[in-house]
Amino acid sequence: MSNSTQFILDSLADQQPILRPRPDGSALLELCGSEIGPLRVIEKRTLECLSEADKFIKQLRREMQLQNGDWQAHALESASIDSELPTYTGQAIYLRAMQTLVERRRTEHKH
Repeated sequence: MSNSTQFILDSLADQQPILRPRPDGSALLELCGSEIGPLRVIEKRTLECLSEADKFIKQLRREMQLQNGDWQAHALESASIDSELPTYTGQAIYLRAMQTLVERRRTEHKH
């Protein structure tokens, strides 16, 4: 078992995760102790790369928070906001730029 696979299982230990390998190298994740849904497909590269596994866990936790109504999109300090927003240059976006984009979106929705 790879380090990233073990990381995923350890991170979701409270959800009683079960990983089932698939023929294409990916895996099927079943969360027995969660209301998010029973199955998720984990891509092969996520199972092999620790940083990809970390992103997967953050996205999954954000989905679980959204379902439970616990996630607040306007809280920039929230750990669930990913600072790697898509950009045209492919580079990570800085916190100040992210705050500006969020503020711009707020003013656009007020009109």
